[in-house]
Amino acid sequence: MTTSKIAFWAALLVLSLTLAGPALAQKWEYLGEANIDGKSDHDRIKVGDKQGLFVAIRFRVEGGPVDFDRVVAHYENGADDVLPLRQTVRAGRFTRRLDLRGGQRKLDSVEVWYQRARPDLKVKPKIRMVGIRR
Repeated sequence: MTTSKIAFWAALLVLSLTLAGPALAQKWEYLGEANIDGKSDHDRIKVGDKQGLFVAIRFRVEGGPVDFDRVVAHYENGADDVLPLRQTVRAGRFTRRLDLRGGQRKLDSVEVWYQRARPDLKVKPKIRMVGIRR
């Protein structure tokens, strides 16, 4: 292969990666938050005016580590989606991405069952839920 052909293909590759970058980027939107008031807790986060078509959610943990037990997504049409999440998440970290099944449905609220991973800490951990649209 000649030098000019290699340069052409290299330039084409760089251009395609540059144009594909924004299309592949995912923008997570803030949807709501809750605090763990006791050792363990159960909260319902209402999506509110951010309500809309989401394909995935995840939670950011602040203030102390959290053990997640169960997550249930509730949709505007009355359907529910149990999302398996048994994960311990340290402060400053996110849970893994939780894909919402059944395509894009209007998310109304999300119930979370969780507890402090370190009950001896005096802080009250907080979770912030974010979602991604297609």
